[in-house]
Amino acid sequence: ITLCLILNGLSLEGLLFLFLPTLVTNGWVFFFLDSLYCKYIITKTLVRSFRSRR
Repeated sequence: ITLCLILNGLSLEGLLFLFLPTLVTNGWVFFFLDSLYCKYIITKTLVRSFRSRR
């Protein structure tokens, strides 16, 4: 299973290297927005759970 994951990871990295020129322009914006959205959701749920405890 681990070997399969490693092979998949290597192939994914290879694909990333192939599509790097396009991903650098578009991918970073999407990654940045996605991480911001993730943090927003996490903080929202944490605040909600913190309030419900009190």
